[in-house]
Amino acid sequence: MPLLDKLRKLYGVGPVCSELHIAPSTYYHCQQQRHHPDKRSARAQRDDWLKKEILRVYDGNHQVYGVRKTGD
Repeated sequence: MPLLDKLRKLYGVGPVCSELHIAPSTYYHCQQQRHHPDKRSARAQRDDWLKKEILRVYDGNHQVYGVRKTGD
């Protein structure tokens, strides 16, 4: 939601969300999740951990993926 963060200063959350066809509560929920990651669900926290692990393996393998490439 970086775009909305920039536009909300000029136009406010309500009008920007209306143009994007999302509820303002969606924006506020995402903001809360971003600022308080420890309050996210266990599933969301695990997904974040998995993303970091996948990127670590991918970067450690010269950004090449696949069974044969990663398994070497």
